Amino acid sequence: MLIDSTAILTFLADRHNALTFPPGSVEHARQNAVTFRVMVCLDEPLMLWTLMRHGHGDLACDNGRDWLHRRIIAGMACLGDMLGKGPWIMGDVFTIADIVLGIACTGQSVMNSRCGTRGCAFIWTG
Repeated sequence: MLIDSTAILTFLADRHNALTFPPGSVEHARQNAVTFRVMVCLDEPLMLWTLMRHGHGDLACDNGRDWLHRRIIAGMACLGDMLGKGPWIMGDVFTIADIVLGIACTGQSVMNSRCGTRGCAFIWTG
């Protein structure tokens, strides 16, 4: 049984040969690298924020907010180094990496609305 959303996306993309590059290709390896980078750079701070919101840390303190803000800014910077030229994160081709990024951006938007002006906003200008 698959319960991780990115594992499910990858399985379906590979099975249906859609939203992905051919397995074994350099493009597929790069797509995986970008997808994993999104997960580490953006999903991880979002999960930590969720834990803090549910009483497993102190989001209310300025140190918690500032730390999350720094993590997201650093995450966006590391993603910026990997971006292709084109409308999508991989360049001209829409892949599962874009779906994972979209989910992370939606989560970050929710987090910003809950954190307030000193929260964790970022602006994607890629």
